[in-house]
Amino acid sequence: MSRSILIYGAGVIGCELAHVLKEGGNGVTLLARGEWKNTLEKQGLVIRHYLQKKTTTDEIRVIDQLDVDDKYDVIFVVMQADQIFEVLPIVAANASRHVVLVGNNPWAERAEQLIHSASQAEKEVAFAFVGVGGRRENGQVVSIHAGVPVTVGGREKSLSLDFQRLLLDVFSKSGCKLSWESKMDAWLKCHMAEILPMAYVAYAVDCDLTNASAPQRKAMIDAAKEGFALLKALGYPIRPAGDEDFFTSGPKRNLWGAAMFAVCKTPVGRLAVTDHCAHAVSEIAFLDSAWEELRRRKPDLPMPVWDSLRKNMPVEIHARSGINPIFRVKTDGFHGELFRPEQDRYPGNVLICFTGSDGRFEMARMLAQVFQSHGLTTLALAYVMEDGLPDCFYHVPIDTLEAAAKRMHEMGYEKVGLWGISKGAELALMAASLLPGLVNAVVAVAPMNIACQGFSKKKGMTVMPGSSWSFHGEEVP
Repeated sequence: MSRSILIYGAGVIGCELAHVLKEGGNGVTLLARGEWKNTLEKQGLVIRHYLQKKTTTDEIRVIDQLDVDDKYDVIFVVMQADQIFEVLPIVAANASRHVVLVGNNPWAERAEQLIHSASQAEKEVAFAFVGVGGRRENGQVVSIHAGVPVTVGGREKSLSLDFQRLLLDVFSKSGCKLSWESKMDAWLKCHMAEILPMAYVAYAVDCDLTNASAPQRKAMIDAAKEGFALLKALGYPIRPAGDEDFFTSGPKRNLWGAAMFAVCKTPVGRLAVTDHCAHAVSEIAFLDSAWEELRRRKPDLPMPVWDSLRKNMPVEIHARSGINPIFRVKTDGFHGELFRPEQDRYPGNVLICFTGSDGRFEMARMLAQVFQSHGLTTLALAYVMEDGLPDCFYHVPIDTLEAAAKRMHEMGYEKVGLWGISKGAELALMAASLLPGLVNAVVAVAPMNIACQGFSKKKGMTVMPGSSWSFHGEEVP
């Protein structure tokens, strides 16, 4: 039976999905916008299938918006992970019942909740991943796949029998390899554990994986192993079951190593990995930030190989995505968030700002946004009351500020300034006196000219038996 299908999103995966479902006899509509919509309407959907060595052209109905009353048997939402939440209210308001969210999605539960909360009608939501890579160029799609494998299922349980029958009907003549999964949230997070190390290495070699060394390929596997360990520690099942065996010693690891060699040394890696890293920078930054949010739930779990690879990810990736780079004591030696202006009026300069004895990192973030709005790159820094930092003002390590200043210099900033108020001004002056080679300027608002005695505000005001500050393990008198 022919089914009415909407593919919401006309990137590489959306276009390939439109092609195979149309070939399978379905009535397919593709939602696209801008020049790409004009191209599809003028010349049809042209796809060069790289491995199959063939080019196909399909006449596809194209629209540029989804109205509330438009009704389809299934809507496939095929968007980058950082963009999908923008369109979910539109999909939720539509009259169609069955929705499949396709692609990377670190926050499946949030997406499902948003659809249900914003929808006036009952909906069933599935999650899917389509094993296709590639790029768009010269008015066509270059696609790489081996039979278009599709993994699909519910977030935490199997789909209803009616939804399963519907999807079987949709894909029955498409040639896709359909796999059912009852725990797609865990599956998608396991996929993140595999692909992020590849992305980190891709950025380390300027998105040319042919230059990846044998130690880097090994590190990709070891980092993925650490990623799977984190997910298990957080209570997520490994999906597909047994996939962690590809990252431990034995025949499966050898097989995965051979696969990584092929990915790095053949055009497969360019089409399946590095093209995406180069052109979907906002999605990679979004996934990286989502992974760091997961890590904050287990801050004591070591991931040394992962951390060594992640340092290769340029901060510009975050800047271009609009996502602020975050730093944590466990991985970076300090707790902070970097705010970069759209137009940098002071190139080569960065300000590190922190607050006083309220200890609130949120206030530091607000201050940083003010400086950012005036064109100055600013790092909001916490020095107490966050993971890995003291919970009172006693022997607070100035080492964290040292680590922050060093990182800013490593990132290419030639001059580092400090801005602090009250207790933070005391810290700024102390740090500048101890770090003359790292700190170039200080703004001290309402400062003290001495190192004050430590104190705690947990139960009223308690004076501590020593200095507020320490440096390299020694008390600052």
